[in-house]
Amino acid sequence: MPLNLIRSIGENEMLKEKMKKVSENIYELPKSGKMLVEGRIFTSDKLFEAVEEICVQQLVNVASLPGILGHASAMPDVHVGYGFPIGGVAAFDLEKGVISPGGVGYDINCLSKDSRILSDFGYWKKIEDISKENKNELLILLQKETKKKDSSNILLHMNKHSDSIIKVKTRAGLEVFATKDHPFYTNEGMVPLGNLTAGTKILSYPFEGVEYKEPKRQLLLDELKIDSLPLSVTAKLQIKNRLKSLNLLPLYSNNEKMPNLIRIMGFVFGDGCLGIKKTKHVSFYGKEEDLELIREDLRKVGFSSTITSRDRNFKMKTQYGEYEFSRIENCLRSGSSSLAHLLYLLGVPAGNKALQEYGVPDWLLEQPTWYKRLFLASLFGAELSSPRVISESPFNFNGPVFSLNKRDSLHGLLFVNQISKLLEEFVH
Repeated sequence: MPLNLIRSIGENEMLKEKMKKVSENIYELPKSGKMLVEGRIFTSDKLFEAVEEICVQQLVNVASLPGILGHASAMPDVHVGYGFPIGGVAAFDLEKGVISPGGVGYDINCLSKDSRILSDFGYWKKIEDISKENKNELLILLQKETKKKDSSNILLHMNKHSDSIIKVKTRAGLEVFATKDHPFYTNEGMVPLGNLTAGTKILSYPFEGVEYKEPKRQLLLDELKIDSLPLSVTAKLQIKNRLKSLNLLPLYSNNEKMPNLIRIMGFVFGDGCLGIKKTKHVSFYGKEEDLELIREDLRKVGFSSTITSRDRNFKMKTQYGEYEFSRIENCLRSGSSSLAHLLYLLGVPAGNKALQEYGVPDWLLEQPTWYKRLFLASLFGAELSSPRVISESPFNFNGPVFSLNKRDSLHGLLFVNQISKLLEEFVH
């Protein structure tokens, strides 16, 4: 955010007039007021005449910052910046000093305050509603070098008033309001909005996400629930201590780790296995790149895990015939008893899911849509069929198929009906 002027400037006080030439190409402003060091401009006599008064005022800002060393300096090309003059240079003490965004450098190109910004958790917020205090919030971005999706924390939150806003509307219906210097990614690379013309192709992210709503605060786990587990007193105490150390006990539905836990739960409902009897474990099966994403969620919640791979031979007999095939099986596994019992108490089925009847956890049904989207995305990522075209009509796709394997033909109806009900929330 732009720095405010630290020194109060009187109506008739011109700081530039107070600067003295101390050598051939150096003008110096003596310390005064809150200045901790002198201010210097490295420039010739002719260029000094063109230096704006506000640049000298901003040099006072820099000279007043905590931990500054030596001088607050400005180069011959100095011009107005945001609190810190462009062309300004300063060194700061490593322990007592500060990092000024204006000094590090950044581009001031803006989106409208109503623009939707997409979170890594699949929800969107308007820029004006994004809090600079929530530094754990990950926002979706594009890596210019790799051209791949990435995410990053909020490091700086700035507001700027602009009288010149341009509206962009794509053929697909996407609308963006931004300043003319805001860059858009095109076939020619990054191009400022002011230089775009009708017909230019720009890159847009197709996923819109769902609107953010504050999660409903529900108590999901406390010590009484852990005491109800058929475990020894020592085992219960170990689980309690472990979950407390991770800020997961007591566990409320608005805990900052819940989005990660929900994604983990969705995958276990799909291609996962939960064991809480003889062997306490949580296991996930799938492509290695998908397992790495789940592994990162586990790490953020506070649990370690390992990925192993092995060759497997399979033989299947169906109504259509008998099939044999081989493939590499990738498994992500965590042997944490605390994690296993945590997921179980949150409503994840333990043991052989084909032999059980279960539903979506009741508490999740009462939460905002973006919580439910996280669960569905993870579940469908594990169990939904991959997109494929109809062989006789290569321009048409088969409908996605979600399937469950059950020994009892009546089992699973509750679960799929609940999934169907959740999906209705996403129909516009």
